[in-house]
Amino acid sequence: MGDTLKTTTMKKLFILTCMMLITCSFHAQNTSNPNVREIGITTSKFSFESIPFNLIYKKGNGNKFWRYEAGYIGGELDFPETRLDTLSYSEKGNSIGFGINLGREIRKPITDKFTFYHGPKVGLSGSYSDYVNKNIGYDQFRQPVINTSKNLNYSITPRLGYMIGAIFGIKDNLYLSVDLAPSVYYRLTYQKSENNQTSKFGSPAINEALEHNTGFNFTQGAVQVGLFYTFQKS
Repeated sequence: MGDTLKTTTMKKLFILTCMMLITCSFHAQNTSNPNVREIGITTSKFSFESIPFNLIYKKGNGNKFWRYEAGYIGGELDFPETRLDTLSYSEKGNSIGFGINLGREIRKPITDKFTFYHGPKVGLSGSYSDYVNKNIGYDQFRQPVINTSKNLNYSITPRLGYMIGAIFGIKDNLYLSVDLAPSVYYRLTYQKSENNQTSKFGSPAINEALEHNTGFNFTQGAVQVGLFYTFQKS
């Protein structure tokens, strides 16, 4: 019953969010003859270890632009790893995630080099991860015992926000941007853990949880700094 409820709820949320994004994207495609294109990168985090970037594509005319944003798409796939100090332990883990956003910029030029903009922004992000480890030991009778632990976690998060930002012109076809995009979100997370021991009879111990979480994001990733190149559609 838990799996059915989890699957049904997450499918409905995913389909509803996708329909909203597709509707907005379809409307964007039908915007009358947008011949200005902009492509650039933004970042919202600075650290000595890494600087993650978002890829953004914009199109529009005059002072109204549609904004397509790929926040992140990636993951890790691991092969089983055995510790060097013992051959009785192995572990592996996999993870994948994505994030996409669609926004509408309404621009108001202040000077030749400075433009203010604002507009709504919707997005969808998701993640999946699993982890398995095996530990081979011995019981009191010196019989081998294999302890297997499995953990599964995935979530989906639609969000709705509003952008407030500024454009600083560098050259005719190059500009810097800074924007703040606070948002409200709803996160649905499914977690499952399973522990099994070969020396015990019966089914393995399984724990499942479906968590709902709503919140307001004003800090993590809300402020973005970007560099953009502008060109005309041929």
